[in-house]
Amino acid sequence: MSMHLLRQRTQNGQIEAVPASPEVAAKWAARRASWRAEKARAGTDWRGILLFRRAVFDAVIARARRAAPVDQYDGLSSTFAAACRAADWEAKPRSDPDRIPIIAHHGVSSAARLQAEHEQAIARRRERYGPAASTLMTLDYLLKEDDQQKLQDFITEHPPSEAKEIIAYAKGRKQCL
Repeated sequence: MSMHLLRQRTQNGQIEAVPASPEVAAKWAARRASWRAEKARAGTDWRGILLFRRAVFDAVIARARRAAPVDQYDGLSSTFAAACRAADWEAKPRSDPDRIPIIAHHGVSSAARLQAEHEQAIARRRERYGPAASTLMTLDYLLKEDDQQKLQDFITEHPPSEAKEIIAYAKGRKQCL
């Protein structure tokens, strides 16, 4: 009977090979014997199975690469499909021109310049998209609490340009509540 080794992790994290117990060795010998019998019956082994699998996968992948792309609008009228493709293209997200600079990625030389560029980017983003979603969620919470002092303090913490938008949003939400 051949020697069976098991891998075992030691206390310091190293992996070492240790001899298997006689019970484990007998179990592995039985498995090996059953595999030899199956190999003789079917005429294959693990290496043959893996080579076959690799050949099949390679052929399938090559065929998929040669195939024409699947058109999700196949079967629809050409004008409707063209309109759908145009709408999909319009809805596709584009890169954000108002990126917020990061020192390592955008070559900002000093911390003061980074701070200035960061504030400018945030201001451009606020002009384009309005107050942040977290600001509006906080405002909704404060409106439900119905505490005028907290609401006043919250609005005064923001820049005047954003405060106007927050007040307009709050008036619209008050009408809904």
